Amino acid sequence: IEILIITFSVTRIAGQFGNVSNMDGAGIRYISDSVVSNVIFSGNTGSRGAVSYGFNTIYMNLTFVNNSMDNSIYNFAANADLFNNILSVNSGTQAALYNYQARAHIFSQLMLVGGGTQDILISTTRAPLKFTNNLVIENAARCTIFNDSAWSPGLLTDGSCGNAVPSNAILRLLSFDQPKMFVGKVLTSDLINSEDTLGSGNASSLTNWSRFDNNFRAWGKEGSIFPNTDNKGPCATGNCRIWDFRLKADPANIAYNSTDAVATKNDPFIPGATCPAAVHGNKKTDYTDYYSVTTPFLTNAVEISLDGLGNDNAMCESGESCLYSPNFGAYQGEGDYEAAGTCIFQAGAITGVKLYAYPTNGI
Repeated sequence: IEILIITFSVTRIAGQFGNVSNMDGAGIRYISDSVVSNVIFSGNTGSRGAVSYGFNTIYMNLTFVNNSMDNSIYNFAANADLFNNILSVNSGTQAALYNYQARAHIFSQLMLVGGGTQDILISTTRAPLKFTNNLVIENAARCTIFNDSAWSPGLLTDGSCGNAVPSNAILRLLSFDQPKMFVGKVLTSDLINSEDTLGSGNASSLTNWSRFDNNFRAWGKEGSIFPNTDNKGPCATGNCRIWDFRLKADPANIAYNSTDAVATKNDPFIPGATCPAAVHGNKKTDYTDYYSVTTPFLTNAVEISLDGLGNDNAMCESGESCLYSPNFGAYQGEGDYEAAGTCIFQAGAITGVKLYAYPTNGI
């Protein structure tokens, strides 16, 4: 099964897909002029990548975990995509991010660990790539850049994973305590999904693959202690386990509440008080699309779609209502953000934003 979305209009389509899991050949592929935001890809298998072959598409707040596909993200001949706030953990058999003949992408706020043999692999660039904001990996040895074209791959080919023009990323080589990142295996019965007993169910009898206590859960392999290669791929036979991919509120969890300085936790979000420094109006990223239109947006926030304001392209721009993104990846908290209220936004290059946050962040 493969999710195939083709959009020919220049008007962007806001898509919030939830959880894509347990599929053979699954992926979001061959899409153009579109938006993919707040999605968890878990336990999938197949060739290439869970996300691949995009054109002028915005990918925002995505988590890739326990996939046995070749890569989490595979950009073959893809053009002018934006990848902002991406978390890939124990995903892919080749690399978390593989750019081959890629053109003019922008990569912002990446945290990549456990991507098969490499976390970043780039070859044969067809137009300059740009890495910006935080680039978080475990060590430079897992960043392989080689190029046989005149165009910049965005990172140096000397093994350092340092910036090459036009990139200005902050490279952070940090240790990952991966077992502390996600809630992980569920050991109690799910109240919505009646097909489990204490979080376990046999693949041959499962029919409910999508409804759980929360949107961050999915069936997956039982496997051994996370992270391990036997956690990767769909659960097709034997006992399956419900996994919960909400982030742990653990000081050792570098994906949690750390989108600004990473090693230092973000300021708290307090309704009625000044907004966290991570979403000051000057904490912005510029995205230049295929049509040479440049859009500045708040790096650590996502637009609230279908609220009657803004253009529903996921980028938090001036004059829009947005949700704070304190974490790396898809999980940004839970609860009624509207009831909690807004903080006092500090204008800069971005102005007039009504900024909300989920009242609960982390488990």
